[in-house]
Amino acid sequence: MHKNHDVALLLAMFWRTYLILAISIAITSTFYHIPFPFITLSTIINTTTTTTTTATTTTMPASTNPILLILGSGPRIGTSVAKSFASKGYTIVLASRSGTNNKTSEGYHSLRFDLSDPSSIPSLFANVKKEAGGPPSVVICNAGSFTAPPDKDSVLSIPVENLVRDFAVNTISPYVAAYEAAKAWDVMGKEGEGTKKTFIYTGNILNTVVLPVPMLTDAGMGKAASAYWIGVADANFAAKGYR
Repeated sequence: MHKNHDVALLLAMFWRTYLILAISIAITSTFYHIPFPFITLSTIINTTTTTTTTATTTTMPASTNPILLILGSGPRIGTSVAKSFASKGYTIVLASRSGTNNKTSEGYHSLRFDLSDPSSIPSLFANVKKEAGGPPSVVICNAGSFTAPPDKDSVLSIPVENLVRDFAVNTISPYVAAYEAAKAWDVMGKEGEGTKKTFIYTGNILNTVVLPVPMLTDAGMGKAASAYWIGVADANFAAKGYR
């Protein structure tokens, strides 16, 4: 029993270090236009602007600064990432369950948002446009959720409602967010030229290795599924010159 607990603690520490490394590399790539090939750590979907607007499309108001949206911003990684981007001139929008729908002491926009509800993401992007003056050119999905099996002898004992919620946070909501981001970038057209457009999803080892640790089961399901759709999207966007 103690051995399993020690393994779980070591894995948790490794996971945290892995996430910090992933985001650090991704941020370096975004700021300095360095290719970021490590899909197992995180994947960047970088778009060159296109003009697939229709007659019903309205022009978004230009924002003075590029905008960063962090989904699932916390007091550690989220805060550090926000500070890094703010120092580069980005307008920061933080979206989390603890959001205040007001500005933080640093001047960041803080929006209350729960990734367990994918249907609310379009309205979140609308709120970002309203509060920050335009769509985000960089979106970082840093949220995560998992439920340990309540029955230590059965990895399949996770309650269905928990499984659905965690999968929404880890996979479905990031998928919808990527869609909304790419759609906004298309609409930006020439107004967004010169601003690098990037979607970053923080991954970890669970999408490349199956670890025999029951408590990580549904987290691994979400990360593995997300790695798949991100890989497909990356290949699909490459035909348009996206990285």
